[in-house]
Amino acid sequence: MAVTHKRRWCQRLCWSLGLAAVLGVWPSATMAQVVFELPLNFPAGQRPGTAAVGDIDGDGDLDTVTANYGSDNVSVLLNTGSGSFASPRNFPAGDGPRSVALGDLDGDGDLDIVTANATSKDASVLLNTGNGSFAPDRSFAAGNSPYSKAVALGDIDSDGDLDIVIADIGLSPDFFSTVSILLNAGDGNFAPAQAFAVGEFAVSVALGDLDGDGDLDIVTANETSKDVSVLLNTGSGSFAPARSFATGNSPCSVALGDLDGDGDLDIAIGGAIAVLLNTGDGSFASPELVGQYFQSVALGDIDSDGDLDIVAGSNGIVAILSNSGGATFTAAHYFLVGFTSTQALLGDLDKDGDLDIVTANSSADNVTVVLNIGGGAFAAPQSLLVGDYPGSEALGDIDGDGDLDIITANVLSDNVSVLLNTGSGSFASPRNFPSGDEPRSVVLGDLDGDSDLDIVTVSNSTDSGTVSVLLNNGDGSFAPAKFFVVAEAASAGGLSQSGSL
Repeated sequence: MAVTHKRRWCQRLCWSLGLAAVLGVWPSATMAQVVFELPLNFPAGQRPGTAAVGDIDGDGDLDTVTANYGSDNVSVLLNTGSGSFASPRNFPAGDGPRSVALGDLDGDGDLDIVTANATSKDASVLLNTGNGSFAPDRSFAAGNSPYSKAVALGDIDSDGDLDIVIADIGLSPDFFSTVSILLNAGDGNFAPAQAFAVGEFAVSVALGDLDGDGDLDIVTANETSKDVSVLLNTGSGSFAPARSFATGNSPCSVALGDLDGDGDLDIAIGGAIAVLLNTGDGSFASPELVGQYFQSVALGDIDSDGDLDIVAGSNGIVAILSNSGGATFTAAHYFLVGFTSTQALLGDLDKDGDLDIVTANSSADNVTVVLNIGGGAFAAPQSLLVGDYPGSEALGDIDGDGDLDIITANVLSDNVSVLLNTGSGSFASPRNFPSGDEPRSVVLGDLDGDSDLDIVTVSNSTDSGTVSVLLNNGDGSFAPAKFFVVAEAASAGGLSQSGSL
């Protein structure tokens, strides 16, 4: 597979996993039937895609930050308090910023910005001056690859501040990957990066305390070397040499959770689905291949028996592997959900106390709902038509009636579809609302502070791009959607969230 195609595929996958993790949006305030009015369109740069949401200016509402690969900067769109946004302010970052994260890096109580920059092979840190403006970016070298980079924030050295972790896929032809750790001095300055070798073509990274010593360790999924790399934190922000554990063919995603109920974090791998059980000290037993090839993997208690089950998705199929205890998994139950679905969202759609499944099926122009009837058994899938080529989905209580509704971003029909839950896990016919050219990702949040869920999409076309906001008025109607200018060529990816969503 060509490097460019590989990189783009990994970006889409990593975004899908991230979105599945953050969109645990549950019922909010009561309101009536939802009505959206036609949007207002505002031109923006080409291909805006990677965004983070957080309260940048400390006024209690959610602002938006985008990383703009083509124009080498970030755009900050401040929420005016009613869900409208001021004109974006652009702040230079490094060359080719591919991903963005928000966190309080200097300990002053506001959110700063970090970007991982592919072309300049570094991280940019933009410190918040306290009012939503930012000091000039400072660059810190990290990694050696001009390709995609993933950035995460965590207190690696246990000193109370956020450090930076960047996974770098490496250089052609071998793609020997590294993880770069930049330790925070406490004021938003960072020590020179420490690079730690991992496997080949690291496409996914996760942080967690694997050896039970109270600090954060690192796991990467390495596609080419067909393994995971585990870097155990020595307690001072340094790491022991990576240990490699085989996973099966082409691991492309990683999830951490206590699968065998012994109190430590085990590893589940997407690709050839495998489970690696933690022996208690950050070592892992030989992998048990528990399923066929699926791109994405998520963990949740599907059968309500108190342990974590595996939900995997790829190419129009969702597989459920029920944990019968001790990380012993039953044979997979497969559900055909539509073409080119790679992501499964979990939520209690019929309010019976267990987790149901929703997938967006882009080539089939529909979503599939699979209701859990208890004990890990599922009803026949329901297919619900939406717009043209739904590329992402979100769950949230849009109409305030206490159950989860479905929202999709439809790439080819340039709109969003809203499917209201009738209360039993059935859904009314979709209503479609324009949302700009080729919306690639969708997220829900209360942007105007009125206790109901608004919609944000990021468009990602070659000709134009927008961040669009559809505000919920609280009475079942929506103000005209507003589209906000960002900089040229924001990088492909998805929406992430920081703060209170």
